[in-house]
Amino acid sequence: MKKLLKNVKIIAALTLMASIFNSCSDDSDNSNSNSIDKEEITSVLAAEGVSNVADTIITDLFAENGISGKQGTTNKTSECHSIVFNENGYTATFNNCVLNGTDNVNGSVDITFSIENEVITYTAAYDAFYVGDIKVDGTKRFTVSTSTMQSEVSFTVLNAITIIMDDGSVVSENGTKTVSLTTGATDATSTFTVEGDWTLKVDETTYTIAVQNTLEGNLACEHFTTGVMSLSKNGLLVKVNFGDGTCDANATVIYPNGITEDILLKE
Repeated sequence: MKKLLKNVKIIAALTLMASIFNSCSDDSDNSNSNSIDKEEITSVLAAEGVSNVADTIITDLFAENGISGKQGTTNKTSECHSIVFNENGYTATFNNCVLNGTDNVNGSVDITFSIENEVITYTAAYDAFYVGDIKVDGTKRFTVSTSTMQSEVSFTVLNAITIIMDDGSVVSENGTKTVSLTTGATDATSTFTVEGDWTLKVDETTYTIAVQNTLEGNLACEHFTTGVMSLSKNGLLVKVNFGDGTCDANATVIYPNGITEDILLKE
């Protein structure tokens, strides 16, 4: 679980994006504050946080079990989850597992492996899977790439999931992300990057999220340390710049009219 808890910092960094937009939306002098209100931004990024919880769980299971989708592998039970192997993969069942201090994970994920030309692909199908009171349905398809260095691994994630929020909102996520992890001797030297673009449809409204400059961070810092992410709706686009590589809580919001605002991310 220690590794899983470390990786959840990636999720926390994405989820904390909500606080950025909450701060900006409260500024009545900004001409764009009413174009994307803080309630919908919070909803979008809360759903994104849940999706990334689901990603982190699967990538951690891969790191723990490797390509152990083979018949005869010994079943496992831990404080957080149980794993039952079959000839095609395994089923991981979570029992009220605390990941980040607030969200309990419950439910099962069926993981099916495919290996072709030394490329590992596996599909995660979520069955009655909950993060807190939020339900995840659908599939994520992971393609694994490893470098010549054992410490580096990259996951390309193709999403086709539906998230039912605790207020009843239905969120559909489609698109591709690439998450790369490099393990170092310490948390500060254990780094990660996030790239890609994807869409979130909240009820009848569609949002596009795009990483314009690779998001980067490390496991010793609570926030991304560099990179630019954008969020757009109906042609309106807002950017957030996470900085120059310094581990701090500072970020810069860039509005469509070119105005910038320095903000402090909430701890």
